[in-house]
Order: sequence, then C-alpha cells, then structure tokens
Amino acid sequence: IFNTRPHVQGKVNIPGLQKGLGRPHPVDVLKRAEDHAGVTVLCGRAGTGKTLLAAEFCAKHEDPRWYSIERADTDWETFSTYLTASIFGKAALNDLRGQYAAGPIDRAGIAEFLTRCMERLHGDMTEAGRLIVLDNMHHLYDAEWFPDFFNQLLLSLVPNVHVLILFRTKPKFPLSRLRS
Repeated sequence: IFNTRPHVQGKVNIPGLQKGLGRPHPVDVLKRAEDHAGVTVLCGRAGTGKTLLAAEFCAKHEDPRWYSIERADTDWETFSTYLTASIFGKAALNDLRGQYAAGPIDRAGIAEFLTRCMERLHGDMTEAGRLIVLDNMHHLYDAEWFPDFFNQLLLSLVPNVHVLILFRTKPKFPLSRLRS
C-alpha cells in the first residue's frame, strides 16, 4: 500500500494567490450568483483565469473546500474518495473512505453517496455556509457516471452550501436546470 497523502494535499488545497490587482467585479458577480443559486458554473478556455478567480473568491469565505480534478479521476472510487477528502478534510479520508466511496456506479449509488455527504455536511456546518470548488471538472466528461453525478448534485444540495464548478468547455449534455 502506498501513501496517497501528499497527492491528496495537492488536489484539495486552494491555490495560492499572487500579489497583484484583484478583480472585485468578477468576484462580486460570483457572490451574487452564490446568493441566488446552489451551483455556479464558470466556463472558459485554458489560461483565462478561472482558477485564480475561484481562489480569490475562496478568500472571501470562512472555510472553503477545493478539489482539483485530474484526468485520472474518471474512476468513480478515485473521484468519490478525493471529493470526500476535499469536503470533510484530509484527516477524514481513511475514516470515510469505506463509508462514502464504495458502492455501485449507478444513479441510485450516486444519489446515496451525495445524499449522505450533504446530510453530514449540513450537520457539520455553521450558519455561515460552505463553498465547495470543483476545478477542472471537464476532465470527467468521458466518465459514464458523470451526467448522473452532475444532475444528482443539483438535486442533493442542502441550504447554505454553494458549489462553484470550473469547466474549460460546456458539458455535452444540456444545462437547462441552471440559470445563465
């Protein structure tokens, strides 16, 4: 068995902000979106500053969570393990791995996984709410479970949880449930 902790830290740590000019208007737009919806999708080409903007937005929150998705994360167990680590903290990875990551890769299994995560998150949360950033989600487009996960995520959100999703291109399925 190999040690995954250093790899996990790189995936769940918020990128550092460099000194420079902030972007108050785009951050304000994200804040207004957060006030009106549970999920915000930020889409733009590589190098347009999506990750930097999301990191700046995280700086405005009390305890944001971050997950940098990679191409290798298309396996459901890998993805759900890292998502669990990002939401509940790196220390909880071994405790929660069996409870949340295992299970079938069908719509019902995804729904159960997200429902359990959101219930626990809601129980652990303060009134300030929680921001969860999923960076580079476009790497999951080819995973057969991705459309079910994305749709179920929209249905499973609990109050005071906001998910900011960063894509390079729009998903291949319609985003009709989301406001522009």
